[in-house]
Amino acid sequence: MNILFPTDFSSNAQKGLEYATNLVKSLGGTLHILTSYANPRPTGSFVSFADILKKDAENDLNILVKENQPKLDQKIITHVAQSEPDNAIFNYAHNNNIDLIIIPTKGMSDIENMFLGSVAKKVVEGAEIPVLVVPSGTEKFNARHSKLLFAIDSKIIKQTFGTDLVRKLAKTLDSKIKFVHVNDESEPLTRETIQSIHNVFGDYYEDLVLLEGNVPSEIIVEYAFETEYDIVIMVKRKKSFFEKLLTTSQSYKGAGITHVPLLVIKE
Repeated sequence: MNILFPTDFSSNAQKGLEYATNLVKSLGGTLHILTSYANPRPTGSFVSFADILKKDAENDLNILVKENQPKLDQKIITHVAQSEPDNAIFNYAHNNNIDLIIIPTKGMSDIENMFLGSVAKKVVEGAEIPVLVVPSGTEKFNARHSKLLFAIDSKIIKQTFGTDLVRKLAKTLDSKIKFVHVNDESEPLTRETIQSIHNVFGDYYEDLVLLEGNVPSEIIVEYAFETEYDIVIMVKRKKSFFEKLLTTSQSYKGAGITHVPLLVIKE
């Protein structure tokens, strides 16, 4: 498995790297660490500003790997790209057969920015592969005690690369998957949807919880927080439950979702 971790060398990214490292150890595979720098405007200088930025990024990346080498016992590949961060992530993922992107956020404040055009939002919206958003308040990934909560809408679940990844994650964690749905009269949960969950996840199915409330985002994140789930999973769909869930940043604050990672898989 190829897992991509983009970094800007912030303290938040360092916390995200620790989480990514432990996850890669559990799942197995190669950790790709990527950083990027924007294409600067020409200055007329004899020394290329772009070359300086590239050298600084390479040095920072080398230092990062060296400082974390005791923890990085899996195969590591590093890369510096001259591009805007989101484009660098998309291009690298496409060209290197990446299976999962792990992207750190600053937590509550950055989740707000996620809806205003931040890198995290662009990656979640545009990625063709699963994306795991890891807030800064997240504790280190623990393969022995992690619990998975899958938030579903009324649509049928189909087997995809994303659902295969969720199954592998459940197998690695020796964990069942609890599903949660907020009742919506306009989009009721059907027997076909429930059957599709069993068809796709089989023995990894633990239970289906039906919740009541007018704001799905608030209800689900409160449930995840109160029941101490470690990863919340959802399917990205256009103009659907996914968008409703990610449109009210206030709910993330109120429910304490700032420390719960969010795994987004494509329909």
